Amino acid sequence: MALAEDKRTAPTSRKTSRYGWLPDLPDPRDRIFNLEEAISRADQVPPKVDLSPNMPPIYNQGHLGSCTGNGIARALEYEQTRQSEPAVTPSRLFIYYNERVIEGTVNQDSGGQIRDGIKVVATLGAPPEAEWPYSDANPGPFEQKPPPNVYQDATKHEALVYKRVLLGGAGAPLRTALAAGYPVVFGFSVPMSFEDGSWDPTKEPLPVPGPGEQFIGGHCVVMSGYDFTRTRFSDPAFQIENSWGEGWGMGGRFWMDAHWFDPNAGLVSDLWVITKVT
Repeated sequence: MALAEDKRTAPTSRKTSRYGWLPDLPDPRDRIFNLEEAISRADQVPPKVDLSPNMPPIYNQGHLGSCTGNGIARALEYEQTRQSEPAVTPSRLFIYYNERVIEGTVNQDSGGQIRDGIKVVATLGAPPEAEWPYSDANPGPFEQKPPPNVYQDATKHEALVYKRVLLGGAGAPLRTALAAGYPVVFGFSVPMSFEDGSWDPTKEPLPVPGPGEQFIGGHCVVMSGYDFTRTRFSDPAFQIENSWGEGWGMGGRFWMDAHWFDPNAGLVSDLWVITKVT
């Protein structure tokens, strides 16, 4: 099953597997996003940032637990555009397969860790999706190792610089990263309200789970902006790009309150930016 296990998760069955984020294990070797460096690149941290006009079209992971492969491919493709490189949609299945090689779960739709997906695009790269197309069939291509020529072409599209973003008060580090032009790939614990109809993604930011609310898995998404006018609180809401197609939410996007990103809440982790690609 592709759901990332959460200690607070109660439901035991799902009709589809549309999640798949597994929390990273601690690694002291992680490079940390330098806030001072980011601020020096951005003239200021404005009250509103929206990177979505330059983001690629919303992906659709279908029934596979490949959200990490989708999120990382999205950040990689965006950075190509930001650097004025020829934009090539990366193969999401290539990233997802090789994540599972690292994690020893290659024969399962097990989900994956964001760090391992970042390692894939940093060490192997990612070939064009046209060379290793996406399919959510299960059983299907997600279990198959790509041929040697696909691995060879993957090296033309690598993440050269990638860094972890630390959480801070009211999402300040996230706002700085976004203002510097970098979308943030991250994982969050999915509350029951995400799917039970009690929350409408077209009308309001996803509220922080209430006491006793159940969690149904872990999901990797991409943050592409923030806006102080999108929330009733004094802190901003953050614009999030999902991987369930453009027919979901606000054209494939939704908003999250800044309270999600309180480092003491334990709801969000594994936040990464890709800042240089080939």
